Amino acid sequence: MAWWPTLPSPLFYLAMLLVSLGLCLFGLYRGGHRGPKVSLIFLGWVLGFCWCGLAAHVAMADRWPSPDRVEVSSRDVHWVEGHVVGLPSWSDDSLRFEFDTADPEFPNRLLVRWHRPNVYISPGQQWRLPLRMDPPQGRLNFGGFDYEQYLLAEGIGGLARVNTSKGQPTFLGEGDSVGYFFDRRRQVMAENIQATTTHLEVASLKRALLIGDRSTISDGVREILQQTGTAHLLAISGLHVGMVAGLGMAFGWVVWIFLALFQLQVSRQVVMVVTGWGVGFAYAGLAGFSLPTQRAVLMLGVVAVAFLWHRRIMPFDALLMAGFVVLVLSPLSVLSVGFWLSFVAVVFLIWGFAWRIKPRTHFRGVRALVAAQLILAIGLLPLNVGLFGQWSPSAFVANLVAIPWVGSVVLPTLLLSAITEGIGWSVPWLAWIGDEGLAWLMVFLRRLSEFEGGHHTVAFGSAPSMVLALIGAAWLLAPPGWPGRWLGLSLMAPLLLGAMVSGASPPNRLLGQGLTLSVLDVGSGLAVMAETEQYRLLYDTGPGDGLGRDSIGDVLKHWPRPHGSRTHRLLIDDLVVSHAHSGHRGGLGAIKEWAWVRRAHVPKAMGLDPWLPIGDVLDCRRGQQWVAGLWTFEFVHPGEFLPDLGGNSGCVLWIHSDTTSVLLNGGLDAIGEAHVATMVPDLKADVLIIGRSGHTDTTSHAWLEQLNPRLGVISVSVSDAYGRPSDDVLARLDASGVKALTTSRCRAMRLVIHPLDPEIQVTTVAGLERRFWRDGSQC
Repeated sequence: MAWWPTLPSPLFYLAMLLVSLGLCLFGLYRGGHRGPKVSLIFLGWVLGFCWCGLAAHVAMADRWPSPDRVEVSSRDVHWVEGHVVGLPSWSDDSLRFEFDTADPEFPNRLLVRWHRPNVYISPGQQWRLPLRMDPPQGRLNFGGFDYEQYLLAEGIGGLARVNTSKGQPTFLGEGDSVGYFFDRRRQVMAENIQATTTHLEVASLKRALLIGDRSTISDGVREILQQTGTAHLLAISGLHVGMVAGLGMAFGWVVWIFLALFQLQVSRQVVMVVTGWGVGFAYAGLAGFSLPTQRAVLMLGVVAVAFLWHRRIMPFDALLMAGFVVLVLSPLSVLSVGFWLSFVAVVFLIWGFAWRIKPRTHFRGVRALVAAQLILAIGLLPLNVGLFGQWSPSAFVANLVAIPWVGSVVLPTLLLSAITEGIGWSVPWLAWIGDEGLAWLMVFLRRLSEFEGGHHTVAFGSAPSMVLALIGAAWLLAPPGWPGRWLGLSLMAPLLLGAMVSGASPPNRLLGQGLTLSVLDVGSGLAVMAETEQYRLLYDTGPGDGLGRDSIGDVLKHWPRPHGSRTHRLLIDDLVVSHAHSGHRGGLGAIKEWAWVRRAHVPKAMGLDPWLPIGDVLDCRRGQQWVAGLWTFEFVHPGEFLPDLGGNSGCVLWIHSDTTSVLLNGGLDAIGEAHVATMVPDLKADVLIIGRSGHTDTTSHAWLEQLNPRLGVISVSVSDAYGRPSDDVLARLDASGVKALTTSRCRAMRLVIHPLDPEIQVTTVAGLERRFWRDGSQC
């Protein structure tokens, strides 16, 4: 259901149910020996499909703005009442929290951002807030993270910002449900951890382990955890719930001893099982009942109930029951990557261990730990390559050390320290062991991440190759005696080989003398990658703060490298920063982290920081040009003696061959356009990259008449605060016969141009990866 490009009508589901019910009845009475079983499986599949489809219809109807609502602007202020849910988190100077609304005019749940609030926000509080509303959308590049899909899976129907221009927020009271109680305890624990822990890095990891809050983990620590394959370990997952349930069972054994002293006849196993599940449930509540903890608690509950009823249950049955409950309660969980990672990991562990005879040796625990890491390394390799574009050989060693260290030292001491502090006891040495244990672990992981070859960034895999690779991994990990186990490698080969050799012939670069122009979805700014077979140019770097918090970093990280490259940096032959606006130079921090530049071109009045990995820095001047294959790259603006005029004195680049040309005009407005048209009267462009995100003062009639473009591309945010692109600009483009494409509607796009062929091939993310939650019909 998640791969369907559009949602069928409810009548389609009704017809499916009727037809499948008829086939099921036929199979029950006329299907022979296997007919009833096959019929029921088919009916169950249809019911699941329809249930997920109906849930998708409900979720899409609960998004802002609703289809029956009049056209609204992101500048309108709406008064919304509701409750704060979940754990509020800080992002720079803004507080973010989820907000359950009480008004049917608005989505059931909003993600709210409040800049520098002057009040204390806690879960369960009821507020009346003045909000500026935006659709639940975000940036999306080829193979990148789909923020809109994430919001849909989380049940968030809109984005909002508190705006006090129309009045101050009003506090209405406190909620008293069980969920609010858990979240308030999480917030108190988070603040206590932050206040009592000396090292900021350790405090962020303690919050992740104890309450499942990863919002304070720095980008540097996230990168280390990702490179060493231990990100799952330092955030509450099913592994931690299992560890804590084991501690709970040990506590249950102590409780049973006290009960026995008072001559109470209670089964020791019953006390241990009930206590273990209760402690695991409470720990999952502290984690906010995330998907992995839901799966673990449900599996433990199924096993506990089976034990109390004196019934045997197979591990696969427990897993399937947990998956059934999760999908009945939240069908759109299938859109969450965490759902698949959590369940697939357990599937491979069961598949790898259930068939093997357990050896009776003194080192059985060590052998099981090593075997588990080998199974997870092979089983999750297709997901790591296909979904995240990475492969970490060092993860095997990292997890061999980190899992027993966290499970036997760090997590028990942190939990005991939190419990003793909660009841008013002070045991400083417990907190010291937990803090130092995390600090030593990070030292080990940081050293491990520095080893060359320990982590590889590869191209994202396609869905079919990923499914084949998962089947191949299961075949490879089959029990002894399974026919041709090593043939599983042949099913994994398409995904792995495709990822490894993608840099040699990446899909976004045209072989021969063609030019590939990739307009990245960076919001209201600009970043364009122009490539030939042997040359790469980046024009502008998109918005950001220049220090690494930007839109382009993840794109550069996963951009295809040449096969056999021994560095994580992307080689860029020429970098052009058109002008000093933050929407055009804000991604220079990503250049420092992920690229190396041979030569940079900037306006005369703009300098670049000396710490950037750049060879030569040149001023852009009209008349400067160089050649790559059959393409000429030429600056047509600014002139040598032009003063600093902001965007109107920026670098305007003209890429042309004998038949086709592209113009990237940076930050020009109508005045700058008129100046360029006067100084370069023979300027023509088949493709025009329109500057200033389509502001009304750009792209004049005279400019379009001289350039005579066939295609106009506008890079603009989905919810631009200024309402760009302007209706006037779109009308002028339409009147001139120019096809307009915007990143706000079509997301990132790729233009393939051949120097001897005037035809332009256009591919967009929204058009290529059509999903029911985004409209790609015009892309």
